[in-house]
Amino acid sequence: MFMTKMCSKCEIRQKVWSYLEDNDIALPPRPVFDRIPNFKGSEIASETIVRLEEFANARVVKINPDRPQERARFCALESRKTLLVPTPRLSSGLFNEIQAPDYSPQMLKTCASSQGVKCFSTPIGLNSTIKIDLIIVGSVAVSKQGI
Repeated sequence: MFMTKMCSKCEIRQKVWSYLEDNDIALPPRPVFDRIPNFKGSEIASETIVRLEEFANARVVKINPDRPQERARFCALESRKTLLVPTPRLSSGLFNEIQAPDYSPQMLKTCASSQGVKCFSTPIGLNSTIKIDLIIVGSVAVSKQGI
């Protein structure tokens, strides 16, 4: 969201969260305040990302475990990419690798969900030398310039 006057990051976030809630654009989990919001169109945003050359060329992709990035995680698994997600509260390493036991659409959907992060992931130790090719994160607001 591009603002013509100077606004603090906090003010911009509050405006976006309020707009999403007030206009019923927000999706669960709700309310969206104080989190990366899920919204109508988040799957379209993910589909846009996975059509990028950078996604096509990436072998190892790190994607946050938030609900709005679920479709991006699904697409990464479907494309047979190595999928890394941050370890919750850094309890057992920096990242977890999600490994689908099979590539059926239902299994990929499960693995891409928060339940899949819990059930089908393996911790990657802090000493790992894995190279991440692409990082996909959610945001409350960005400008048209992508910042």
